Amino acid sequence: MQLGPNSKGLTDIDLDCDEAIQLAPYFLPKTPAMFGRKSKATSHLLYTIDDAPTDKAVLKLTDKIGKDAKGIVELRMGGGSKGAQTVFPGSTHESGEIIEWVCDETPTHSDYATLKLAVTKIAVGTILRRNWPGRSGHAAALALGGFLARAGWSPDDIEKFVHAIAPDKKWKKDSSRTAKDSAEAHAKGENVQGFPGLCEQFGEEPAKAIAKILDYGSDLNQSEDLYEMLYGEGGELKSDDDAATGTASMPTPPIQRSVIQIKADGLSINSTQAQRLLKAAGVKFFERGGLLVRPITKEVTASEGQKTKVAQLQQVDTVYMRDMLARVIKWERWDVRKGKWVPTNPPFEIASTILGRNGEWPFPTIDGVITTPTMRPDGSLLLTPGYDKATRLLLVSPPKLPTMPDQPTRDDALTALALLEDLLEEFPFDNEISQAVALSALITPVVRGAFMMTPGHSAKAATPSSGKSYLFDIVAAIAIGQYMPVIAAGRNEEETEKRMGSALMAGQPLISIDNVNGELGGDALCQYLERPSVEIRMLGLSKLITVEARGTSIFATGNNITLRGDIVRRVITTTIDPKMERPELREFKKKPREMVLENRGQYIAACLTICRAHVVAGRPFQVVPLGSYEGWSNTVRSALKWLGKADPVDSMETTRKEDPELIRRQNMLTAWAVAIGIGFSSRCTMAKAVHTAKQTSSPGTPQFSDLRDAMAAVAPRKGDNIDPDDPIDNDALGRWLRSNNGKIVDGVRFTNKTSEGVVISRGSPVWWIEHRDGEQAGQRYREQCVKQPF
Repeated sequence: MQLGPNSKGLTDIDLDCDEAIQLAPYFLPKTPAMFGRKSKATSHLLYTIDDAPTDKAVLKLTDKIGKDAKGIVELRMGGGSKGAQTVFPGSTHESGEIIEWVCDETPTHSDYATLKLAVTKIAVGTILRRNWPGRSGHAAALALGGFLARAGWSPDDIEKFVHAIAPDKKWKKDSSRTAKDSAEAHAKGENVQGFPGLCEQFGEEPAKAIAKILDYGSDLNQSEDLYEMLYGEGGELKSDDDAATGTASMPTPPIQRSVIQIKADGLSINSTQAQRLLKAAGVKFFERGGLLVRPITKEVTASEGQKTKVAQLQQVDTVYMRDMLARVIKWERWDVRKGKWVPTNPPFEIASTILGRNGEWPFPTIDGVITTPTMRPDGSLLLTPGYDKATRLLLVSPPKLPTMPDQPTRDDALTALALLEDLLEEFPFDNEISQAVALSALITPVVRGAFMMTPGHSAKAATPSSGKSYLFDIVAAIAIGQYMPVIAAGRNEEETEKRMGSALMAGQPLISIDNVNGELGGDALCQYLERPSVEIRMLGLSKLITVEARGTSIFATGNNITLRGDIVRRVITTTIDPKMERPELREFKKKPREMVLENRGQYIAACLTICRAHVVAGRPFQVVPLGSYEGWSNTVRSALKWLGKADPVDSMETTRKEDPELIRRQNMLTAWAVAIGIGFSSRCTMAKAVHTAKQTSSPGTPQFSDLRDAMAAVAPRKGDNIDPDDPIDNDALGRWLRSNNGKIVDGVRFTNKTSEGVVISRGSPVWWIEHRDGEQAGQRYREQCVKQPF
């Protein structure tokens, strides 16, 4: 059968040995078109591709350099002048065995980069498996991880690769983790083993064959040149740094870069090819809110002028996209004078085209980036670095955790809780509820992947330096291993909204609004705390961007901070009361923040153990879920109650009583009931109500001063030279009544609708107060207000 363009891109992967057949399922895309002979039933896998090289028919990878080399795998694409062929079922192999179909369906459609990367891994894995040293899997994994990292492989890819090719089950987990540790050390700039270590562990000939397959250190293909480059004249082994930079005079390129030839009319095709190659190379691009983003570590502001580092998501711009295209792909253009294809840089228009393909990107959607293992909604734990489909979170560089029981008990949870309580021992919380809120603050960011939304956590005190920011620094030490990142409250709600929006768009796990002076509220902040999908207006941009906020936990601190409006039911508050004039002189003897940073893993494990034990026990002691935060209630709040702690939601009752909006609404209802009455029979227009508030019993003395003051508090007239006898803005009062329509306080509410839902209007809306329990209850309420108006 002829392969390639004449067969609509038909491509055959020929697996020449048993090891290659065994490794193929780990690396090749699944395809329902396979055949072989009795001794090698699945030795041929068929695909179709559209982008095969025009100058190459077959890519053959072997186990050695030189004449004695034996084939491991062939990628037969059918390009070039000679083409390529494969003997199909219906024929007899030269061994005498019949060639038969295993599965005869339509071949899977793929692309050259994906198949080339797969056969490369199969070939390298085969050589390594054949030569794996029996004496020390750990040493072999160290050398292999360092070498592959130098060859351009990512730590995650190395971990998966080593797990697949390790020949002994007992070595798989340990070897893959060890190899990844070595690769991560290389990424941090630490000295790790490379080609010499590979030679020592697996042998020089296998190492040289792998180096050639991976194009390690140069583009040379001749074995003599490769040997001389790696070993130097006379065969003296060079250091890895020399091999990569010294005599070689070339940096180590990424693994097996594919070629894209730029054509005059090929913008769309070339962009599609590049997009596929980026995906095949494992480039860490993600889609978020209609933008292409990548994970970064960024230095941001912490409390008291300090700096802290957080994992964030940054938008991929044209310059970075072009840089990544150059790293992953070899680009060529046609040189008319030379009459051949020559190297060039990726065009800006291709980078721009890929960035403009919103909705067509092959990259996963991401909700946030975390550096701490977390819990999934089903109660399982996310411990392995990388992208997690269940939570849509990216876990990067997590710390090493101590061994945890898979089925922890309540006793395990109590031991873990005691470890967290030890961190809080010196904080002067005003009651057990405040301590429960602090425990929730420690636990919630760690298990954040288990629920869509979480209430905010605020910390308040009467005087500065009481320990509010320090408490949240301990939270951050566990969750991100750094100080708590903070933003300052803006001069107005819109500015605060934009600052919060930028941090949410970045997907960072923690945001703290620091040192709030006075009231905290606003529609945008309420939305950020309650809705899993929010619209964000970015600083410097006029358009709105929709993002998922499920990866972020929000905090706030302030001296006597007051929560107002709807945010009251979205935030739990811990109060710290040192009961001293100058709390800044108080010193923490245990230094809990430093305790966490010295052994962060054990505190993360404690948070996970508490919630995991609760799940294993069947989620007992369920409380009535807090509206919009059912997942958090069932995971963190109920677990704390199960372990005998106070309910952190009880802090909302105190906060509610201090809510200035609630107080103003309560005053309006009380004063209206006294001056105008209660019930449908006392209905009146807003204009008449304002007229009543301005009536005087004697010159200059308001008859109903409480109503006038209550109206002026919710709808003050603004500007210079305000008439003290006319302090009420009628338009603002109308807006206030509409926004507070139906909101019940002490059993009563403003309304302009009858029980049948009919709006009463005589040109202008007609308003009255009604009691939810009927007219008699309303009259008792009015009588009480007359006796005690405020």
